[in-house]
Amino acid sequence: MSKFLLLFIFILATTQAITFDLTRHCACEELNESECHRLYQVCKWTTTCETILSIASFCSSLQESSCTKLESYYQCVWENKACVEKTYTCDDFKTNPECTHELDCWWNKSGKCASFTSCVDYDESNCNRSGCEYISGACTQITCSSFQSDQDCKYMDSQHSFCRWTDDNKCQPLSTTATCTDLSSYKFKCEDNFACKYESNQCSFRTCAEIIGKYNNCRTLPISGTEKILCSWDGTTCADAEDASELTESNCFEWSAYNYRWTSDNKCEACDTLVSFGNSTSAAIIPVFFAIAFIT
Repeated sequence: MSKFLLLFIFILATTQAITFDLTRHCACEELNESECHRLYQVCKWTTTCETILSIASFCSSLQESSCTKLESYYQCVWENKACVEKTYTCDDFKTNPECTHELDCWWNKSGKCASFTSCVDYDESNCNRSGCEYISGACTQITCSSFQSDQDCKYMDSQHSFCRWTDDNKCQPLSTTATCTDLSSYKFKCEDNFACKYESNQCSFRTCAEIIGKYNNCRTLPISGTEKILCSWDGTTCADAEDASELTESNCFEWSAYNYRWTSDNKCEACDTLVSFGNSTSAAIIPVFFAIAFIT
């Protein structure tokens, strides 16, 4: 192998961007106590950080004060001086205030807490499910294509999409998980997002080097719906970070999307093992840790 090729490989390796995976986190066993508590939905601290292997294990780790419907994500109940697993249904909620939307339970016109049926079954005070809107005296199912102006094209037509006005003057559904590359037909939404840039009728992800002026948020940037990169600011320009040395104990874990940890010798370093959030058997209780708000 030639010296020039070896030099090229070395330069490429040393200048590769620091990339964080939004779908995975450090293995619990590698975390210190503070980091462990931040991932309390998947990790628990005893004398070391341990992985929560089941919902029952998650419940048993809670104290009485935390073993509530809300704080346990409707998975636990306090019984016989212990926090134990419980499967809640809409029938468990007898009043409108406690009828939780977390389980897609809704208080209907019949005065009962039940699974969602149809928008027309709810009065104005309970017509706030995604896809429903109180219009002209009735709770109505939203259809994006029915709106004829930018001003009216502003609702959610389902739990997974917004109505947004396109460049060719149509109201169309846009996924809540849309990223920069999905916004080419939505120039205003593309230009309104610091992570995106609009050029030649295409929306794409902005690079660290393009963070200037009003885009001066030189920390991390998404490069897809599941990844982001670390940027570094030298006082005049922003560029891809060569390492994580600028991260501190207070921001290492969070800014790295839980991919890096703070070591005992005071360094921010990549974890040896990354675990998918979806691999946890307690995944049902895990809220979304990261959401790139491209279209709200």
